[in-house]
Order: sequence, then C-alpha cells, then structure tokens
Amino acid sequence: ALTEDSGAFDLYVHGTAGLVSGVAASGTMPSYNFRLGSVEGIENLTGQSLNEKGILKTRIGCAGCAIHCHRYSEIREGKYEGYRAAGPEYETISAFGSGCGITDMNAVVRGSGLCNDYGMDTISVGNVIQWTIDSIERGVLTKEEVDGFDLRWNNSEAVLEMVKKIAFREGFGDVLAEGVKIASEKIGRGSEKWAIQARGLEQSNVETRSAKGYALAFSINPRGPDHLMNAAIMEFGLTQESRDLVKKLTGDEKYATPYTTEKRANIIRWGEDCIAVSDCLGVCMFASATAWSINPEVMAQLFSANTGIAVSEKEIMSIGRKIVTLERAFNIREGHGRKNDTLPYMLMHEKVPEGPQKGFVNSQEELDVMLDDYYTKHEWDLKTGWPTEKTYKKLGLDFVIDELKSMGKIPG
Repeated sequence: ALTEDSGAFDLYVHGTAGLVSGVAASGTMPSYNFRLGSVEGIENLTGQSLNEKGILKTRIGCAGCAIHCHRYSEIREGKYEGYRAAGPEYETISAFGSGCGITDMNAVVRGSGLCNDYGMDTISVGNVIQWTIDSIERGVLTKEEVDGFDLRWNNSEAVLEMVKKIAFREGFGDVLAEGVKIASEKIGRGSEKWAIQARGLEQSNVETRSAKGYALAFSINPRGPDHLMNAAIMEFGLTQESRDLVKKLTGDEKYATPYTTEKRANIIRWGEDCIAVSDCLGVCMFASATAWSINPEVMAQLFSANTGIAVSEKEIMSIGRKIVTLERAFNIREGHGRKNDTLPYMLMHEKVPEGPQKGFVNSQEELDVMLDDYYTKHEWDLKTGWPTEKTYKKLGLDFVIDELKSMGKIPG
C-alpha cells in the first residue's frame, strides 16, 4: 500500500528536496530570513537538480522501508570536489540555500555535511546565520562585531566558515552557538523582532503566514515551531489521499486549503495524535502523516498482530492524545501556558512583501480563534490553555494532578 501512494514515488526519486520547485513557485520558500518567498536561481536547489547534475550518489532507506527518501550526495566539481555528505533535505536546502540567498547546491551539501560532522542541526545553524546577515543588513550588527566576516546574502564561503566558528564557539560563533533566541537577546537593538523562533527553537522552513494550519501546529508544538509533531501538510491537499483525509476530518474537501482558519483544529488535533502513535511504534511520519498509507487503522492492526493485544483505531489514537496531553502537562509544570502558544514576532507583524502570497501575515486574532477551537477539542481550559482535572482523569493521567494542583496549575 505504501508504494502505491501517489506521493511515495516522488519521495523515492527526489526526496524531500523534490518539494523545492513547487514550494518556490507558490512563493512560500523561506528566503533571506523569511523576507521573501523565493530566490533567483532556485532551480539549482531542487531535488531534480541533484539528480540532473549527478550530485546525488545514492538513496538511503530506513530498515524495511520501500521509499528510500534519504539522500547521499557527492560534490562533483569546484572547491569541494569529492566531498560527500548525507542529504541535503528540503529543510537544509532552505536553511543554507534560499534562506541565506545561496543557490549553489555544492555549498548547501557542504553546509549539510559540516553540521552532520559537528553534530549540529542544520535548521538551527542556518537560521541563526540568517539572523546575523539580516541584522547586518538592517544596520544592527557591524562587520567588526562578527569577527570581520563578510557575512551577506549569497556569500557561501563566509557562511560555511561561520558554521565552523559556531561548532568551536570561536569569536562571534560563541554568541550564535546559544541559538537565535539567546543571541538576539544578547545583541538586543530590536534584533529579537527578526529572530525566527518561538519557545527558544528556530522555526522549520515553512511559511506560516499563508498556511494557517501550520501556524496553529507550530504555535502549540511543545518543543517549538518544528515540522515533526504534526501532519499539517495535508491542508495543502497535494494528493487525493490528503484531500480524502481532510474530508474525513472536516466533512468537506474544500477545507484542503491553507488559506483559512476554519477546521484547522480538526486537522491539527488528528495529526498530532497520529504522529505521537507513529513515534511510539517506530513508524516513519512520512508513511503515516505525509503519504497516509500507514494510517491509524493499519497501525492498530500492526500493534495487535505483533503483541497479541487487540486494539482498535480509536483506542490507539486515544493513546496519542494521552501523549500530547502529558507533554502539555510537562510544559505547564515548567511555566508554560496559552501565553507561550505563539509564533515568531516577525511572522506575526510583517506581511509577505511580494509574490503570490503578498500581504499575508499571521495575527493574534486569527491565532486566538484557532487556539480556542483547538483547546475546546482537547477539553482544555480556554483562558490558560491548561488541561482540566477532569481531562487528566479521563485520559488516565491522574498521577500528574497532585503536583500541578500544588503549584496552582489546575484550572479552577
């Protein structure tokens, strides 16, 4: 069933990098620290380009997976000829490519490899470097403050050298190694406004200003705005399978569009439960919440067959909800609540300046509408965003009640 899914073959051929051309054409490819929705020369950063230029060396699959969506690349020419690295994935291409105004795939492969070698996340590293370039562009940071580096858009050499300085915490790299939230707070001067982060996590490369389901998903993600907790991609209706699922969850296929706040909570609530279960079972989210073939019904059957414990689709999804609520309880204990369910300042206040998505922006009013619906479906308190005592008991999470109640963090 997985290999028959309409999105599976493209994932095999081009990997997640195959998304680049379509995302850029829609004007939603984060570029220049989310200032724009594409970059001139984007055709050099696609999954198709990896294949055509012979950079793709082989495809890698997880154990037992028929898709093999992971890439392994080798630079064929130029300064880094012979260098090999895993990837690059879509997120890395945006982080080191369009996000930094770079359209040299060799530089992106090199950036991906350096981060892999140093044990650093490509999204976070690319994001904090973009913030630095943006701060220089806006006149907030000087060349001298960044160790004399000529950090600017489309200067891959300086960007790659800064990756090394971050890894070894040298000079200004020591500031950036703390992540964009802390770095922007240390520098100040208003630079927090274009630090693309929430909850201290650099945002995945999704343009939420014109994708309202993703906006909701990123705002409530307990880790911060990353793309691996939810199946929000279904809101684009890119495949018949995704449109069918949207219809099942909302009652109408017309809601397979990212431009509305209606029914987003239906989509996001299902997605987070599905991926929570996928993670527990060791099932790839591409199979369960992007390609849609290993759905909750199939996961319930797999669990039952492997353990001998009969479980239904409804029961296995209730376990997902239990996980999501327990994660929420953890964050509440640490001081989080509705006030933290937000998005990066820039994406809440600056409109997309040009392109097909011109004028789109997230607003508190829109977010509040979606959050109210989301909390209601969770049976959480609307004012605080905290689960109620009744909800904890309903999900078998009684053991968290006493501690949170002693802290005054159970809604009255």
